Amino acid sequence: MCRRRANVTNILADLSQRAGIHEIFDAIGEMRIDILVNNAGIGSSEDPRLVVDFDDAFWEKTLYVNLTVPYLLSKTRSARDAEGWARPDHQYRFSGG
Repeated sequence: MCRRRANVTNILADLSQRAGIHEIFDAIGEMRIDILVNNAGIGSSEDPRLVVDFDDAFWEKTLYVNLTVPYLLSKTRSARDAEGWARPDHQYRFSGG
């Protein structure tokens, strides 16, 4: 097994807003991204109710954060470093939002 030291950078951003994606890549600057961990998500426990009573705005926010944001992060990362190598690692944690 090969042991290497790694530099890890955590960046906090409000990913329920599209500007959060730009904030992340502004913070990264020219740093190389080898692994992108999309660790954001909203679960139904945030606003529990029957589907018939579910708030449509919350539904849209849930879809945006859980589906669109990982896509946009991966797309932005790929466009930014097209000749580099990276592998998106989609990990989801369903909490606050």
